[in-house]
Amino acid sequence: MCWLGSIILGGAIGTILHHSAGLALVPSVLIGGFVMGAGGVIGPGILCRARAGAGQGASAVAVPARAAPVSAAPVVTPAEAAPASAPVKEARMAPRVSGPSGPHDAARPVSGLDAALARAQRPQAEPAPEFLSAPRGGRADDLKLIRGIGPKLERLLNEAGVWHFDQISGWRARDIALVDEKMTGFHGRIARDEWVRQARDIVAARKGEG
Repeated sequence: MCWLGSIILGGAIGTILHHSAGLALVPSVLIGGFVMGAGGVIGPGILCRARAGAGQGASAVAVPARAAPVSAAPVVTPAEAAPASAPVKEARMAPRVSGPSGPHDAARPVSGLDAALARAQRPQAEPAPEFLSAPRGGRADDLKLIRGIGPKLERLLNEAGVWHFDQISGWRARDIALVDEKMTGFHGRIARDEWVRQARDIVAARKGEG
């Protein structure tokens, strides 16, 4: 059941990243596969630990503890008790480190999956999209070649600093959201008309011709 849920979740995430966020097919498949593998590896471990804990609790309730026989406590002199208490003062608690799957002992080695999840949760600085004050070389691309862009949208893009296809082809989800805010009256057209994919096709075709 854990692997089935992981496969469904990984496929859904990959599909959303590719079709809705405009992410390329290969990165979408890799991210979906990573989520699928992580869920399949982590899920069974969590379920097994939960079942083992429930079984131990049930056995503890079912079998009452036997009372230990009462024996006379030996008399310990202060001189004999002092050496035993010395190591207690020197004992130190092992530090606990919080990881993506919860706190764990620092002495326990971190697995490759834990390290990958930790890297994925780290905030990464993404470069802002390239905005230009004027077209390169004084010649702007005809952005109307992208299906869904008309004269008004082209003018809005130019005012936002977008003049060339290679600018649009490099947009990610955050960049699309940033530019979409400036498309007054045309919100949502970037993703709906797949501007990024069309721009990448045009850039690739021009490189092939060159």
